[in-house]
Amino acid sequence: MTEGGVRIDGRGPRDVRPLKVEMGYLEWAEGSALLEMGKTRVLVSASFEPKVPKFLHGSGSGWVTA
Repeated sequence: MTEGGVRIDGRGPRDVRPLKVEMGYLEWAEGSALLEMGKTRVLVSASFEPKVPKFLHGSGSGWVTA
């Protein structure tokens, strides 16, 4: 940071880098996105199976895993 409180890329001390989001990044996933902020990239995907563990059969509940 310079003496004036500005970073080399022109951002101030409280400014964040722009966030870029690309939805539908993966063609085979039901849902996906690529998020970019500076040199950091995060790939998120979701898939779906119409089943639950045996202990939830017939309960009307769902199941989410990560």
